[in-house]
Amino acid sequence: MQKTTNYQLPRWEKTDRILMDDFNGMTAALIGKDSTLGIIFGSLILGALQSGAVTLSVETSVQAEMVQVVKGFVMLFATINILRYLLQSRRKEGKTA
Repeated sequence: MQKTTNYQLPRWEKTDRILMDDFNGMTAALIGKDSTLGIIFGSLILGALQSGAVTLSVETSVQAEMVQVVKGFVMLFATINILRYLLQSRRKEGKTA
C-alpha cells in the first residue's frame, strides 16, 4: 500500500474497487431517497458522469478526477438534505409530546 509523502496516510490506488463501486451505489441511494425510480435515476446520472469523465479530459484541459469531486458534492448535499429532514421530524415529535 502506498502512503502519502507528508503524513504517511494510506493512499487509494486505481486498483481499489471500493473507490468507485461502493461510493457510486451509496450516492445513488442517497439521491433516490427510498424510491426505486429515484435510485435508477441517480444511477443513470452517476453513470453518465463517469462515462463523460474520459471525454471531459480529452476535449478540455479539465482533469477526469473533477468528476469524483462533483460526485462528492452530490453525496454531501444529499446527506445534508437527509439530516435536515431527520432533525425537523425530531423537532415535530418533541412539540407534539
